[in-house]
Amino acid sequence: MQANLKNFLKDMKLWVGVILFASSFILGKFGMILFFASSSRRWFGLFIYLFAWFMLFLGIFFVGKETMDFIKAHFHRKVDETVKTHVGYAKTAVRKTHEHIKRTHEYFKKIGKKQSTTFK
Repeated sequence: MQANLKNFLKDMKLWVGVILFASSFILGKFGMILFFASSSRRWFGLFIYLFAWFMLFLGIFFVGKETMDFIKAHFHRKVDETVKTHVGYAKTAVRKTHEHIKRTHEYFKKIGKKQSTTFK
């Protein structure tokens, strides 16, 4: 029973962290809009913006180090896969272009030899 409660609290802590993390971006944008749009509410906008930063760090704390490490590792793996895919495409394109230029060069060499023998 205690293990279930521990897992539930860990899951609840994760969701609270995710909600704090996501809502901090929305609140931060709202604070920026208030700060720049209204001169009478400038201090209130600044307070909301700073509070959004506090929510962001609190959300990261609730999410936990293990989850952040997992997200970071997942992100780096996806970036590595994307880079390898695009580098593979680029290598293939360079190789195909090189082969095409080589064939074209050989073709024009043959045409040049035929023309020079034909007009003599």
